[in-house]
Amino acid sequence: MRTHMTTLALTLAITASSHAEILQQIDTRMAGQQARWTFVGSEHPWKQREDGVILSPIWAILGETEAPGYFKSRDAYADDLTREDFAFLSGEVVRDLDLSVEFQIRYGSVTNMGVAFRALDSRRMYCVQVEDMGRKGFSFHVSLWVQDAAGFRTQIASGIVPHAEYPDHIRQTGPSNYEEWVRSSPGWSKLRVRAIGNSIDVSVDGQRAFECTDTTYAAGTVALIARWAIPFRDLQLRGTVGKLSTPWKELPGPSPDYFLPFDGRLSPYEVYPAVAQDSQGRAYVIANVAEGPSSDFGIGIVTSKDGAKSWTDPRRFNDLGKFVAIGLIGEAGGAGMGPSLYAHRNGKVSCFMRHKPAEDQPEMIGVAESDDGGHSWSEVRELVASGQPVSKLAASGILGLYSPVQRLKDGTLLLNGYHYDAVPGGNLGSNADRRDRSFLLRSTDDGVTWTGPHYISQDNYDNNECMIAELPDGRLQAFMRTLKAPSMWTSFSSDGGLTWTPLVQSGVSAECPCVLGHSSGTILLGNRGSGIFLNFSRDGGISWKVMRVSPASGMMGMIELSDGRILVVYHTGYRVPGRIRAQLLRVTQTGIEPAG
Repeated sequence: MRTHMTTLALTLAITASSHAEILQQIDTRMAGQQARWTFVGSEHPWKQREDGVILSPIWAILGETEAPGYFKSRDAYADDLTREDFAFLSGEVVRDLDLSVEFQIRYGSVTNMGVAFRALDSRRMYCVQVEDMGRKGFSFHVSLWVQDAAGFRTQIASGIVPHAEYPDHIRQTGPSNYEEWVRSSPGWSKLRVRAIGNSIDVSVDGQRAFECTDTTYAAGTVALIARWAIPFRDLQLRGTVGKLSTPWKELPGPSPDYFLPFDGRLSPYEVYPAVAQDSQGRAYVIANVAEGPSSDFGIGIVTSKDGAKSWTDPRRFNDLGKFVAIGLIGEAGGAGMGPSLYAHRNGKVSCFMRHKPAEDQPEMIGVAESDDGGHSWSEVRELVASGQPVSKLAASGILGLYSPVQRLKDGTLLLNGYHYDAVPGGNLGSNADRRDRSFLLRSTDDGVTWTGPHYISQDNYDNNECMIAELPDGRLQAFMRTLKAPSMWTSFSSDGGLTWTPLVQSGVSAECPCVLGHSSGTILLGNRGSGIFLNFSRDGGISWKVMRVSPASGMMGMIELSDGRILVVYHTGYRVPGRIRAQLLRVTQTGIEPAG
């Protein structure tokens, strides 16, 4: 590997030097040059100020300098988790290039910046993305993606570059005022991308993130990419004139394509979806529905009998407020925060949820059943494991459920959750004090009775949001989100989840994971971040490839339909309006593609 990298670096250096004399400076001014640019994404404008700073569209809402603007306006920007904003220098087609730009990434939900290059149109391009790793370290995660005509991205390289520290309390809890928000960035940093021939070299502040080769695209336009409140400055571009077979253009319609199972017909706020398929092949999508994040939740449901080709009109399970989100009892947020469905072998469907029977009664983890395809539901009963209500099984802290019920090949059911606790005398709401441990409940009678909690680790207190995949050899592999470690924890079980190997770092970074063992033998590990991602492995979790299938970011669920296609559902954010999106995907020999 060392020899290969040395040879690659030498080749890149020789190639760069041989092309250096033909790289010409290209005008990148935005102010007064709008005809040379194409803006894709927000209806709000990009702007270049007199001092040269380029502001992405969100600044038109936040206000450029007004201190209260950030906190007064950020919640009104409801779709900031659904897409990115692009500023294409569409009047210039460039082949070999040396591009640099300075940027700031301040605190915000899935905030990041990037650049695109060799863009054939508004979809097909290379994308370099830079994210601040936040509480997981004072570093940038830098990645290179190739985006196809469907809008799907495949990662081809990534690296981590340390940056200057900023106040640790901001990293842990977020800013409490505008001044702290400004200081939540390590300051101005500089991204540089050099693409000479097939060689691509990416660095931040003079520190190389990675170098690689790829032959997908040879020439195209460049763009700035902003996700939320990103300021840019000093955009520099040197390059050689390229040529496209057809003129560059903005392609219409969403990218990638999706459909809306509920479309706001039940409420303006749809979040935390779940999906299941019963023994008759009927597909179910449910979601929490409410007037807003602080309102009582109901549960909406749609079903399909024809392989997700058509869906029923959405309807509620019950009266608004009768059901509330599954999660950590007594917490506004917490584990999962969404209902979960399980289709039994006898045709019955169970829904697990956090439930408050009445205003004067305590919350519980409840279960309701339907025997008629989701049309009517039983009264909610409290979930019991090992003879006790699940919410009472912990001496301290809180137990909550996270994943949907999973049926193993031998019929055993697994239901994952995590124990949310704090160090003695600590604050349960502080990331620094939190002590999280993943556990599972087991059933060998198709969910009639449960045992547990069975902890995956007794001494690791930095794991939560656990999902489990059943490997082709019969072992189980668990993936757990981490609060502090760089990537997800993983562990294996050879006895159906009763005992587990010591936790180790997986090398896969994911939040709010969702795991599916596909009938092809492929393991799919979905997660949210700066979009909806599917990590897939064909060798039992040893090696992984990463694809982004949507720019929206929210909790997700997925199932394999009877014909092998994958139904993925996810919500678009945590503000009003909020929507549930769904996509149909297909596993191929090379990755994931749209399935109509």
